[in-house]
Amino acid sequence: MTAEPQRTFQEVFSKLLKSMLTYWAQIGVVVSLCSAGLGLTSLYAYTYAIGRTDLFMPSTEAKSDLAVWVIIVAIFISIYIFLLFSTSWLFGITVAMFDRTPKLQKHIAAWLTLPVLTGFISFILVSFTLYKSLGTGFPTTVILVMVLLTTWFTLSRPIIRMAIRTNLKRHAKKKPVGFHSNKTLFVFFLILFLIATVVAGISPTLLIAATYLAFEPNTNTYFAALICLLTLAMTLLPVIIFYRSSGDVYNRTFFGVFSALILFCSFIVILPNTMGYIAYRAALGIDVRQKGAERFILTGDLGLQDINTTLWKARAAAPGKIEIQAFQLFSFGDVLLLCPSSLLKLELHQMKQHTHYCIRTLNSKATLKPQKPQLPNNLKTT
Repeated sequence: MTAEPQRTFQEVFSKLLKSMLTYWAQIGVVVSLCSAGLGLTSLYAYTYAIGRTDLFMPSTEAKSDLAVWVIIVAIFISIYIFLLFSTSWLFGITVAMFDRTPKLQKHIAAWLTLPVLTGFISFILVSFTLYKSLGTGFPTTVILVMVLLTTWFTLSRPIIRMAIRTNLKRHAKKKPVGFHSNKTLFVFFLILFLIATVVAGISPTLLIAATYLAFEPNTNTYFAALICLLTLAMTLLPVIIFYRSSGDVYNRTFFGVFSALILFCSFIVILPNTMGYIAYRAALGIDVRQKGAERFILTGDLGLQDINTTLWKARAAAPGKIEIQAFQLFSFGDVLLLCPSSLLKLELHQMKQHTHYCIRTLNSKATLKPQKPQLPNNLKTT
């Protein structure tokens, strides 16, 4: 029985392109529905995060703003996924070093998770317990020693030793090059990539901690550590699935990428405030939420007698108009939410408790006053 021939990239690309052209209408509908769902979900998550879900329904009328919002949120989600799965890329490169023993790679991937998981456990324990009392030098040494010890144990396994010998063996048609030319060099790069995978876990940990603590600052430290550890362990699963799946490299890549997306969705379920955090960062990126206070002139039925003039630093600007100092917390379409400048420094988890002090108005009824230019002394008029 002959093995099934490997498909070339051109064959896979041609088949994929043909399928897309055949079902482009259905694909367009699915993409449109997913985009609309992402936009509405992220917009609701942001209004929920700031404690003003009453802004959600009026904001959905701004279709053009929603389209831009979807693109920005999608970019931030892509960055989030890249940082979250940075350990996956490095771990995949580590296993790919054994490219000359493809039948053993699924076993190698399983064994190499041991030093990586040991490094993750050591890093989480040190970060959440010993960091403040011992500084950075000793904890870093502990993590490095634990990784090296478990790496030595892993490399001493018969299947790993056999795989290393096979990868270093001289082939008639393939001369050993790079780290395949020397055992010491091969082991050095293997250990280097394993350590780099553990170090890459810093980014997902900081990301998880920022997401979780942004909404739950008083949470139990050990529970937060457990969430970080589980998430770091989950980032290795796409690589394990890739090497343990059957089929050619393109099918296995599909399974690996698909599993990463499923794991990201699971991460959002485990930490339901993740979408709110991503939306909040997106809002900061496009000034839906301003970073500084400005002077606004409001027209309409709102008068000085309706607000706390001290809190808003308000004054009468003209008949039917008042001037306030505030920052924009939400602006979508014609919907505008202005908050007192005293709330500017509040953290995200604190904002929800104070946004009932904010003024909900319309962009068409608010005018942003320009700042006075700071002229050099030689240009100032006397």
